[in-house]
Amino acid sequence: MKNQPIAIPRRVFLVALFLFVAAGGITVAQGPRIRWSVEDISETIAAGSVRTVTLGLQTGSDLPEVSLWLSPSIRDLATVKPASLSSLPANQDQELVLTFRIPIGMKLGEEGGTLHVKQGEKTVPVPLNINLLITAKGN
Repeated sequence: MKNQPIAIPRRVFLVALFLFVAAGGITVAQGPRIRWSVEDISETIAAGSVRTVTLGLQTGSDLPEVSLWLSPSIRDLATVKPASLSSLPANQDQELVLTFRIPIGMKLGEEGGTLHVKQGEKTVPVPLNINLLITAKGN
């Protein structure tokens, strides 16, 4: 008699797999991650105004040749300096300056986007959320 494979119901297999992973049976390698000095940026800015925000970032491992990238939704309203770094050393604070320039006549309301640290085309987790509330001058 030949050895026959044992049929395991899919639900039983998935539960067993979940328990195995939950117990630490599989370790997923973690790449570098960004730690921002703030949880997010939320600013109220009047049309026709300029606002500067200083913040910091760190990473747990050395990152060579990184760039700071603003999402297209806020790219016309903000700049970041420095825009690139030849290296981002592990566990060292890197100061960044975000400048928001809101043009006169800008549609009032909420604008949002993100700031990313990138190596080439790859985004290093975790991007920083940016939320702007554009108000009329004098509000």
